[in-house]
Amino acid sequence: MVLKYIDLKCFLWGLTITSVALGFPLQVYTGSAMAAIVPYILILFIFLLTSLGFKNNVIRVGVMLPSSPIGLMVQVYMFLVVVHTIIQVSITVISISESISVFIIYILPLLFYFYFRFLGTEKEIKVVLLSIFISSLIIGLYFAYDSYIKLTPPYQITEYAVKAHEYSQSRSPDREISQHRLMYGRSQGLLESHVVSGMWVVIGMISLLSLLELRKKITRLVAIIIYSILLVLGLNFTSIIAFCCIIFLFEIGAISFFQLKLPIKVLINTMGALIFLYSLNNVLEFLLGEKMFETVANSLSGQKDLALGVRGGAREISYLDITLNNIEIYFSYILEVPYSILVGDGYSRFGLKKGGDTGFVESVTKLGIPYSLALFFGIYILLKKSIHKIRLLKIGVIIDKGINLIILQFSVSFMVLIFISEIHYSIWHAKSILPIFFFSIAMFDRVFGESNDLEFNK
Repeated sequence: MVLKYIDLKCFLWGLTITSVALGFPLQVYTGSAMAAIVPYILILFIFLLTSLGFKNNVIRVGVMLPSSPIGLMVQVYMFLVVVHTIIQVSITVISISESISVFIIYILPLLFYFYFRFLGTEKEIKVVLLSIFISSLIIGLYFAYDSYIKLTPPYQITEYAVKAHEYSQSRSPDREISQHRLMYGRSQGLLESHVVSGMWVVIGMISLLSLLELRKKITRLVAIIIYSILLVLGLNFTSIIAFCCIIFLFEIGAISFFQLKLPIKVLINTMGALIFLYSLNNVLEFLLGEKMFETVANSLSGQKDLALGVRGGAREISYLDITLNNIEIYFSYILEVPYSILVGDGYSRFGLKKGGDTGFVESVTKLGIPYSLALFFGIYILLKKSIHKIRLLKIGVIIDKGINLIILQFSVSFMVLIFISEIHYSIWHAKSILPIFFFSIAMFDRVFGESNDLEFNK
């Protein structure tokens, strides 16, 4: 049996996505941050194989990085990362080793855009989405299991949680890190934080739903039920809210609200969703037992009260208070460092402390106000155009050319997830998520950019 050229590339993409998604566990078990470059070594092999399909074995730069609006935004992003990092190294506010980490985290994921903007075949794209789904199941199952054993007697901490904490501490010997992995309570999951683990569960769900045919309603419902249970057990409130919003907008059809329409189908689906939530509540109570169910309910209720600003007991602060405080800190910072208004303070640990509870403040701090506004507005325009095209594809006004419907459904849902997460935690720059971000950007460019005029990879 001879392994076909395209099958070899698909196999490599499967390994690549798995090593992206599970990059943090790989680092934990190897004890080395160098495990983070494994997916990019695999991508270089894929580029090498792909170059064999071109005349003179040369891939033109214009194919991978076009002059489209999306391509321009990518070029500006590259410029900001490179210039910021070089300046910060030259004035010794960051070390050379930290600058290398910046390039690995923020520049190498661009390889996903360069490749999938035009070079990736439909089969490779489907393999990527399938690998995202499989990886998310691994992440989600551990997330739910780890949360369960930390919240129910006899209360246990997994060996992995101890190793992950020790690894994180070894990577930051000069500062104290969170002790949550070693404490009884909600799980941090397989990945570097509980929010990244939770968001990966949602990413897996939208990947699976984009691959499933719309007419397979029972299969889609089963997938939603399974992912609902994983997320509820994981107890990450932000990912649960994002999950509910995506289901409400795209599965129930509430996206039509933005077109000032209220089809009867949406009302029926909404009623069905309410019945589903009530049933899920009863099923969880039966499956988890009274004590665990009460623990989960109290945790989610507490996070809901924090988000809505309900005060009482030991809670003297609301999410709005936290947000306003972070905005105030940001404005105080830009008064001290005025240039950061225009270009941000970079992508290292230099500047304003990163990792706060207000994601959009962190993103603006990194990127600067002009680029942040341009980026978010550009993504909004892409979402608006994509939602319109998805509707036309679904009703058959446009004949589905290959994989357009699949990639638009995934990319739109993923970007909605990114927008929702920005309200609380900023996740787009996480090691395991930024590559998927650029993959989604490439998918938009395939549909709305210049790639339709090119003739490679039909």
